[in-house]
Amino acid sequence: MNLYTEYMIARKKSLVDYIIDVLILIAAILATGFLSCFIFVQLYGMIAVLAIFGVWYLAYIVITSRHIEYEYCVANGEMEVDRIIGKKKRKNVATIEIPTAEIIAPAVVDYTKQYDREGINNRIDASKRDNAVLDFFIIYPNDNGGFTRLLFTPNMGVLEMIKKANPRNTFFE
Repeated sequence: MNLYTEYMIARKKSLVDYIIDVLILIAAILATGFLSCFIFVQLYGMIAVLAIFGVWYLAYIVITSRHIEYEYCVANGEMEVDRIIGKKKRKNVATIEIPTAEIIAPAVVDYTKQYDREGINNRIDASKRDNAVLDFFIIYPNDNGGFTRLLFTPNMGVLEMIKKANPRNTFFE
């Protein structure tokens, strides 16, 4: 029997993200003002218009690339975490064999000892970054002989599939 579920979350933007977006827009407006001085100069007019379009296109690319989503796919004891940038570009962040995971638990005070333990040489944050939602973590062995800690924000379907794949090391209510 094939067991499969997937869940997608959008990372919540912080105040710093909004400030960066505003600064990019201000820079684009200032660059447009500066370049518009050259529009009516005979030799540089067309170059200035192209440069203005280029500045606004670059601002659009940078602002939309700051929109990050994560997709968790659990299938037959394997979990894949993909990062989707700007709803265009997809990159695999982690592939986890759930039966080999040492612990899957909520990122709360009760599990601080396991969450901050020694030997974790790779930390991946694929969570929503929202204080109103409970995050979970998985500690699993990586190829370097150490361990990786993945912080993520699953739904109950993903948690149930993980529990079926590794019931001994999965802790949630």
